[in-house]
Amino acid sequence: MAGAFGHESEKHVKIGKENTKIVGAVGGAAFVVIFALFSIRVLVSQSLYQNRIIEEKGTTLDQLSDNINAAEDLRIAYQGFANEEQNVIGGDADGDDNNDGDNAKIVLDALPSVYDYPGLASSIEKVLTDGGYGIDSVGGSEDTALSGSTDSSAPINIPYPFSVNASPADTKELLVTLERSIRPIYVDSLVIRSSQTGLRANIGARTFYQPAVDYQLESKVVQ
Repeated sequence: MAGAFGHESEKHVKIGKENTKIVGAVGGAAFVVIFALFSIRVLVSQSLYQNRIIEEKGTTLDQLSDNINAAEDLRIAYQGFANEEQNVIGGDADGDDNNDGDNAKIVLDALPSVYDYPGLASSIEKVLTDGGYGIDSVGGSEDTALSGSTDSSAPINIPYPFSVNASPADTKELLVTLERSIRPIYVDSLVIRSSQTGLRANIGARTFYQPAVDYQLESKVVQ
């Protein structure tokens, strides 16, 4: 009986060793499988990420190419527009009269990109002085809030009231002059009273400026 028990004990030992080997092999295989799956997941994730980067780079390059072509087309169109001998208001591009000047200057004068209230005041006062109008009052006060605007989506109103004395014919001519001005001037209100020298016209006018568009390069994080 002892021999039998001893023989079974040896068999149990062998079985235990085999079981240990199997467990070790299964554990090793499981580790290899898990590691392989994890590695595959990482590689797939990196591959998808690289594909997204390649797609974004391709989109950026296409946009850059379109921008370069558009810039060249714009340059050619601008040169043709700016170099016309007769400008858009019928004046001489190389002349010095009120309606003269190249188209680029006319466009900039029509809608400046800066507030420049003193420059506006000088321009309107010159019109009134050159027209021989008696100036009672001119302009309001500079609005610093308007000068700090960066909204380029639409023109910004600049109120500019003034009052002059003139004959009825000269008052009418002044309104025509404002209407034909290179820089658009809207007359919102007009109050005319008689005076000893003719008519006193209180004109509530406004003009505009539009801040320049600020183009900036941006970066994009690809996730």
